[in-house]
Amino acid sequence: MKLIDKINEKLGGLVAALSRYPVTVIFLVAAAVVNTMAIEQDADYTRYLLTCLVGAFLGFTLQAVWERFLIKQVTGWPQWV
Repeated sequence: MKLIDKINEKLGGLVAALSRYPVTVIFLVAAAVVNTMAIEQDADYTRYLLTCLVGAFLGFTLQAVWERFLIKQVTGWPQWV
């Protein structure tokens, strides 16, 4: 039972991180799929891979901006008031 509790504790943090940045996770999974396809088919999917990586970076950045600046305006008074 201790082992199951320890696994749940560790995976709880992972699930929280994945649910915090869903767009980034989707783009990173898509990048992994594109990379797998490129290896399997011996084709050049560099443009698609780069698109997925830029999308992941933008998803992370926009989520951080949303949490830092915009969520205060939506949920109530800013902290500096």
